[in-house]
Amino acid sequence: MSQLLISNLTPNSIRLDQICSLQKQSCISDYEINRKIGKGIIRYFKLDNGFKVFEIDAILKDTFQLNLFNENKNFIYFIYCTEGNIDHKFNRLNKLTNINELCLSIVGSEEGDSNCLLLKPNKTIKLSIVCIDQHLFFQEYYSETPLQKQLISKTDEISAALSKLKDHIYSCFENLTISQQLRSINAMAIENDFLDLLRVKSKYQLILSAYFTQFYEELYLERRSSKLSTYELQQTRLASEFISDNLENQHSIKTLCEAFGLSPAKLQLGFKFMHQTTVSDFIRNKRLDRAEELFMTTDLNVSEVVYKIGMTSRSYFCKIFKLKFGVSPSCYKQNTIVKSNQIKSAY
Repeated sequence: MSQLLISNLTPNSIRLDQICSLQKQSCISDYEINRKIGKGIIRYFKLDNGFKVFEIDAILKDTFQLNLFNENKNFIYFIYCTEGNIDHKFNRLNKLTNINELCLSIVGSEEGDSNCLLLKPNKTIKLSIVCIDQHLFFQEYYSETPLQKQLISKTDEISAALSKLKDHIYSCFENLTISQQLRSINAMAIENDFLDLLRVKSKYQLILSAYFTQFYEELYLERRSSKLSTYELQQTRLASEFISDNLENQHSIKTLCEAFGLSPAKLQLGFKFMHQTTVSDFIRNKRLDRAEELFMTTDLNVSEVVYKIGMTSRSYFCKIFKLKFGVSPSCYKQNTIVKSNQIKSAY
């Protein structure tokens, strides 16, 4: 896995093509931000010829300019900022557009123009950039049948809409689900290993699918907006992450509201918007998913798993586990052991 100090280039700016040109054999490259500029990593994933991903996790002392690919005007950028103060600029227009937190921004390319992102200082930046070459990416999705002989497909509509962006930026409404999907990838912990790369590629394809879906639905169906402020959405995100990381705790609406500064109504509204469920259902589903994972990856028995996921009633756990997975926890555990032994005996 290659590494580069940004200070080896220009102290307060870098081009995406500079990052890519230094990537040779590895599919993952890390670029460490010089301590004079700030602290953090820019991680590059080469997934396909027409599909690149950049993840940025940093905190800066000064504004940092990230120049996008300017030599290829077929590129479209899907930019999602989980945290941070970031502006986008088309240099020809000399116009700044804020990249809103928790919102997908889609940026086009225009012949003869260059564009960049300005990463502002003194605030944590968690930024994901998915870059696709339209010509390469959409090739395999077009039918060989002439368009006039068939109905216009979603692919045609999406591609045509993206092509019209050029020197424009399309800002989608808030989407907290994407922040959870990006967090589940844990991009900075991915190893340059075959299985890890397959997994991360499939996850980014799912995220790109979510991007296309939101873009299409907002253009042709209905734009769905939250009634919450950005602060309230961020607090909802942090509450969700806190629950997921601390399932063994006894969570309640009261303690969560006190910890994250939200009213019960705002907390429930945030979870409904982000997860399409209530707080209690979210906690229960997270615990059941964690229990399934423990049965598959550890030797813990049912009682130990119940304790590990923060539940107090074994009988209630068995009841809701069976409702979700169709079998009792003990049967699920036994089936997992049998399948594991069968795989081992095959080798």
